[in-house]
Amino acid sequence: MGALLHQEVRGICVLAPATGVAQYLYDDFARWLNTQGFHALTFDYEGMGLSVNGHVKDSKSDKLSWGKYDCPAVLAFVKENFQGLKVVWVGHSVGGHMIGFMGHNPDIHQVITVGCGNGLPVYAHPLPLLSFPMTI
Repeated sequence: MGALLHQEVRGICVLAPATGVAQYLYDDFARWLNTQGFHALTFDYEGMGLSVNGHVKDSKSDKLSWGKYDCPAVLAFVKENFQGLKVVWVGHSVGGHMIGFMGHNPDIHQVITVGCGNGLPVYAHPLPLLSFPMTI
């Protein structure tokens, strides 16, 4: 956070992790965001990284619970502790999909996804895509 002491804070980036990726693996990116004027918040979903209680195989959490409980709790923390700042959701893989699981989030100003699929099977198909001329 030292870089932010000498420049205007541009917002806070919430770094929503990929499945199985512990928050500490985003530390370098978070530090770089600091040099660009952003606070950065990393977290682990329940059952991952520092949020494991016991062995990960015994965790009852899943992607739906991450979107229903974990991500809204992170946003509530951000809203309470970083009032007035632009909130940027940076979703890596499943972290990008969490936007859809959480429902309406007017407190998020911008969403950036990295390595996040779009869910359309046509893009995963090994055959070339067919295109047809479109008339307007």
